[in-house]
Amino acid sequence: MHVDYIDTPASPPLHFMVFARVLAYRPWVSSREIPYTALAVMWFLLCTYIVCIANSYMDVNNPSVNRNDRSFSRLPDALIDWVYPTYKTWNLPENLPDTLVQISTALMFLRIVLGGRKAATLMRRAMYVSGVVYLIRAPFIVMTALPNPLESCQSTPNPNHFYDALLLMAQLRYSCGDVFYSGHTILFMVCCLIWYDFALFNSRADTLVKAIAVLWGLFCHFILITSSYHYTVDVVIAICIVLFFWKSFCYLATTSTFDSTNISRLVLFLDQERYTCSADTPMSHV
Repeated sequence: MHVDYIDTPASPPLHFMVFARVLAYRPWVSSREIPYTALAVMWFLLCTYIVCIANSYMDVNNPSVNRNDRSFSRLPDALIDWVYPTYKTWNLPENLPDTLVQISTALMFLRIVLGGRKAATLMRRAMYVSGVVYLIRAPFIVMTALPNPLESCQSTPNPNHFYDALLLMAQLRYSCGDVFYSGHTILFMVCCLIWYDFALFNSRADTLVKAIAVLWGLFCHFILITSSYHYTVDVVIAICIVLFFWKSFCYLATTSTFDSTNISRLVLFLDQERYTCSADTPMSHV
């Protein structure tokens, strides 16, 4: 008996499929989002530069930093006083909070990329909220010169504050004069909130993601305080400020309750999510 075999097309190689998906990746619903996303990034960079100018100014004018004899007097802080000796005894890296900031930043951008066609929306929200909180931080830094809680912190500011701010932005040097409130916390919180508030799997797995986000945030903030990088009050106040602006921005962007107000119109203009969201690519906000 003769049997005819039908040739079936072979599946393309895996690397070819991955390459094709990468080429087809579009991090926006509509191309009109591109200039708004670029505006958000520029806003973030501008606010970061302004706060770095404040950092540079306080590196010169904070008595606890520029004092020639390097005499040190940390303000009393119950958590630091209790745990910092153990932190030192265990020989944990002094720059561990900076490493955690770098990891948190990478995790934040990973979640943005995993947002698919809503990635640009997530980027805008992260940049606008972070920028606002950084901008508000600038006057707080120069209002009251608190002694830096880290005894070993050393800074060598450039006399030109505008150039020195660029060095700080590029992390070519670190500041010791900026204390209240915590800039590290801003990135820790935005990273955690972007993973916590937006569903990734649209399933029970998102409960696990939320739990991990909360634990990561608690760990980062605990290390930030116990390493004596910031006073407890620096971290607590920063958490409250980030939560307020993040929740307010997302609420105004996704609901119509205050659409008649100027602040809501501004948020809608900057966010653009309601103007570009389509039925086939909804934003999973939980």
